[in-house]
This record gives sequence, C-alpha cells and structure tokens, in this order.
Amino acid sequence: EDTAQPEVDYKAKLSEAMNQLPPKCREVFLLSRMSNQSYKEIADSMEISVKTVENQIGKALKILRAFMRDQKILLLVLAIIIINFFTK
Repeated sequence: EDTAQPEVDYKAKLSEAMNQLPPKCREVFLLSRMSNQSYKEIADSMEISVKTVENQIGKALKILRAFMRDQKILLLVLAIIIINFFTK
C-alpha cells in the first residue's frame, strides 16, 4: 500500500519565513542562530548595543512564530510526525 505524503519544501518555507524579517532583524537573527555568535559578539560586530540585539532577536522570533502559525507549519509538522509514527 502506497502511503504518499505531501511534499513540503522546507527550505523554501524557511526562506519565505526569513524574508518576512526586516533586514537588520534578519542579520542579527542569522548571526545568532546560524553563526552561533553571542549577543555580545553580534553587538560588537554591528556596533549596536546588546539590548538592541536582544530586541531584534525577540522581534524576529515573534515574526517567525506568526509566519509559522499563518502557514500552519507547526500543525503540518505535527501531522507528519503522527502519520509516520502510526504507519510504521
């Protein structure tokens, strides 16, 4: 029995989500999450305060959560996990 699952292009969704962020916010978020830089390192390299870094990360997370909610990505991921669990 073929249990075809919908193809989801997660890279495209991630790119779309990241494009929702304002440029400075995106840069701070990527330096933190992808380059694993500390808030202090980001603040020093961008010549901004650590508090600004914290605010930009908070803003990015808020925007990304709203995007995921709007795209129902969380529900989709949960559904795929559940389907995979019960079909093995």
